[in-house]
Amino acid sequence: MEESINVKKQLKISLPIAFESLINIFMTLVDTLVVAKLGTSILGALGAMTVVINIMQMSIQTINVSNSTLIAKAIGEKDNEKLRLITGNSILITLAISILTIIITFLYSLFFLLYLLKFYRYFYSKPT
Repeated sequence: MEESINVKKQLKISLPIAFESLINIFMTLVDTLVVAKLGTSILGALGAMTVVINIMQMSIQTINVSNSTLIAKAIGEKDNEKLRLITGNSILITLAISILTIIITFLYSLFFLLYLLKFYRYFYSKPT
């Protein structure tokens, strides 16, 4: 039995994904608007960190798309062992990317704070 695919079915699947992307964009916009009230240097830091977070999200979404294809194939083949292996690998890779991004973000923040401290000492220290 062959199942036909129509526009209604495609929209039923794709609209929630599009809605999630739209919410993500609005969340970033609200973050930017709120932080903009604090000052331009903080807004610049938010912009720099947004790039790092977007790279993480893009990496994880790419892995999820490719793994969804592999999972669908394993389900179609009724190969539960392959399904478990793909799912486990997907979770491990996603965790590794997330942890790596957290470490990079922490180190970047640390270097940024050290730079601000050096900047503050240079411009605001009293001459002796």
